[in-house]
Amino acid sequence: MFRRYRRTSNFPLHQSARSRLVNGSVRRPQPQRNLIVILSLDERQDDMLPIRGLYEVAIRVKDIAKSEVFYRETLGLEVGLRDECRKWLFLRAGQAGMVVLQEDRGTWPPEHFAFTVEEVDIEAAATTLRQRGVVVKGPVYHEWMPAKSVYFSDPDGHDLELCAPVRKA
Repeated sequence: MFRRYRRTSNFPLHQSARSRLVNGSVRRPQPQRNLIVILSLDERQDDMLPIRGLYEVAIRVKDIAKSEVFYRETLGLEVGLRDECRKWLFLRAGQAGMVVLQEDRGTWPPEHFAFTVEEVDIEAAATTLRQRGVVVKGPVYHEWMPAKSVYFSDPDGHDLELCAPVRKA
């Protein structure tokens, strides 16, 4: 589906900003400096893909054996598949998700990843991480989400988060 564009100014539209038929296909209008595009919520949803969540995240690590110990023993993830040829380790993260540890001894910046936990479990999770020798910040309450989070790092310096969505009363 194509987005519907609504003009919000009285300036004339340049020819390239108009929808037109080119070689039998519809060409989307290109916003110009004098054109402001505002889409209603219904119009945006018409154009959205039916994505229901995130299934898999790849995390680069320097030493897959060291990272495996952390992600399995500290976080409790379970092995799904080990790919020795590519030096990848697929770990199950909850009921519907995977973390793929990918060994890469090159240089890359640390990333941020958040795992979902239940609100009732966030305090105990922070305590457990501390007991396992992990430096933890939080829980921190995020009013805008709303959620409670704890923050910590993996052996490669990636910023990890346990995020517990808070149900509004």
